[in-house]
Amino acid sequence: MVATRSAPCEEPEGGWQVPDPNRAGHADVNASNAAVRRDPEFAGLWIEYLDGAGDNSTEDQAEILLNVAFTANLEPHEQELRKHWGGPLCITKHDRSLGRLQQIQSEELGRVTRRLGIQELFTDIDVEDDVVEVGIVVIDDKGREAIEERSGKDAVRILEMLQPAT
Repeated sequence: MVATRSAPCEEPEGGWQVPDPNRAGHADVNASNAAVRRDPEFAGLWIEYLDGAGDNSTEDQAEILLNVAFTANLEPHEQELRKHWGGPLCITKHDRSLGRLQQIQSEELGRVTRRLGIQELFTDIDVEDDVVEVGIVVIDDKGREAIEERSGKDAVRILEMLQPAT
C-alpha cells in the first residue's frame, strides 16, 4: 500500500537514513512484512515514497520509507525488523492489532448490521488510521451506537452513502 498521508514518525534530524542499502528494496519490504505479519502485536505495514513519486518500479532505496505499527513493545519489534529491512523505518504504536481489526471486519460488523437490518456495501481495513471502514447505505444513531458498543470506540469508520430523512 502506498501512503496517502505523511508518516506517523517525525523525520529524523539529517533526514531519513539507509543503514543497509543492500536490504532496502521492494523485495526487502516483502521479507519484512512476512517476518512480522503473524506477530499478535502487529497492527499494519505500509510504505511511503519519500520523493513523492510513488513509482513502484524503482529500486532506489532512499525512496522507500517502511512504516510498521504494533500494539506494544516497539523497540524489540524494531530490532527484529532491522534483520530484514535496511532502509528508512518508522515504527509506531496503534491501539488495535491487525488481527483485532480483521475480527471486527469479518465477524462483529456483520452480526450488528444483520441484527439491525443495516445494508452493508463494503468493508476495508485502514492500517494507517487503525480502523475498519464500512460503507453503509443509511444508518441511524441506534445503529452507530450498536457498532461502537460491539467493536469499541473509534474502531470503525462508518461511510454513509445516504442521509436519513428527518
